[in-house]
Amino acid sequence: QSNVAWTFDTVADMKLGTNLVNGSFAQTLGFYSINDGGGAIYKISNTGTANEMDVIAINDLYATIVNPENVKQFGAKGDGTNDDTASIQKAIDTISTVNIPTGTFMIDGSTPITMNSGNRLLLANDAILKAIPTDATSYRIIDINDVDDVTIIGGCISGERDEHTGSTGEWGRCISIRGDSTNINIENIKLIKSWGDGLTIAGCKDVNLNDLYIDNNRRNGISVISAENLFANNITIKNTNGTDPQAGIDFEPDGATEKLINVV
Repeated sequence: QSNVAWTFDTVADMKLGTNLVNGSFAQTLGFYSINDGGGAIYKISNTGTANEMDVIAINDLYATIVNPENVKQFGAKGDGTNDDTASIQKAIDTISTVNIPTGTFMIDGSTPITMNSGNRLLLANDAILKAIPTDATSYRIIDINDVDDVTIIGGCISGERDEHTGSTGEWGRCISIRGDSTNINIENIKLIKSWGDGLTIAGCKDVNLNDLYIDNNRRNGISVISAENLFANNITIKNTNGTDPQAGIDFEPDGATEKLINVV
């Protein structure tokens, strides 16, 4: 049995398996349903810590995913309803290159997707990370803070200004790059409908922005508070409206230690 990969329709079916033993393998054809994009191969062992994302409890055994690639293998649904924050974060914390397939993945901006050094987040053209409606004055959908060598490419990051349940504040952000982050690359992405900025850059070095479409954000398209070696190419910013300063790009250092050096 340890040399056989038992196949199950879903993770729920695998949890009911009776022929799995320590050292064997299991294959699922989907996470919640067949062909939902979450199918994976698991190694079965008698030790582990279950989280029901990449490590699944099966009676007194544990199934640990082997060579994961996309967030649906960690339980993200992408149905526009379910909160997928924890599943996406677990994928980012587990593998360096994370794929976001087609779908609308709901994100809790109070506990944003937090990038790690060396992460590559690759979104399908029709993949959307969308903020869950809130009354919070501030949120981040993706947070890049004190990390190096991060790349985000493709898809759409959408705020919730059309569904926002409060009326105050101006600091909701699609993407926030901050701290002493270096070598950050953001490419071919739509940043839309934030309660505040499409993109905020604060205290970073070597930031490259390419082929961005930034639309209908409430405060600014891009806010640059502090940056060194910031290169932006082929950026479309439109329809910024709602609360001042309502700029396409607003350069707004707040203090004497903040700087704008070599910005193109």
